[in-house]
Amino acid sequence: MAETMRVRPDRRGFLRGLLTAGGAAVALGGVAGLGAAQESANVVLDGFTGGWVGRYPSAIADEENPTLTLRAGETYVLVWENMDGVPHNVVIEDAEGNNIVKSELVSDEGAIQRVEFEATEAMVHYYCQVHPGSMSGEVEVVPAGSGEGISSDETTTVTPSSTPTPTPTETPTATEEPTATETTAPPETTTEAAAETTASDGQPGFGALAGLAGVAAYATARVRRR
Repeated sequence: MAETMRVRPDRRGFLRGLLTAGGAAVALGGVAGLGAAQESANVVLDGFTGGWVGRYPSAIADEENPTLTLRAGETYVLVWENMDGVPHNVVIEDAEGNNIVKSELVSDEGAIQRVEFEATEAMVHYYCQVHPGSMSGEVEVVPAGSGEGISSDETTTVTPSSTPTPTPTETPTATEEPTATETTAPPETTTEAAAETTASDGQPGFGALAGLAGVAAYATARVRRR
């Protein structure tokens, strides 16, 4: 009799499948969520499909997929803004590809997301789960007290720079109905008036001739009776 093998399900793979299919996300080893209209942060990134762009501190400003040099043991607040209205999130992983921090997916243009975590020596890489090929950078963790890297004591205030403007809705203009024009009917021409009309050459009109014909007929009848 053949032996039946029981395959143990891969729980991590199952969870990743759910995240990918449903657009959900879990923050592992940190706190993540949508920020308010303004946020204080130690690290600020702009999120484009083509790559992350550094905004703060000045050491990474305007740099594409900058290396984040952090101090071990210090707590950082990373804030990033969705710049193109495409779903993005931020993931920080170790050398073996295990997720240390993972935030929710954010797809609204102009939305900012706040992620708070403690820097550990295990962190080596950060990326967007939806666009890992283009939105990807390195994390370098230096010893605490070395004076190198990004300070967790220095912050900046983040305000969304690409808040979408609502498109105005056109209001239909009322169309005026055309005003009816009164039509004056031509005066009716009576048969009697036509009969009394005199010809333009001074000769009697049709009405006068009819009268003469009637008189002649009457005279003829009288003569016949005699």
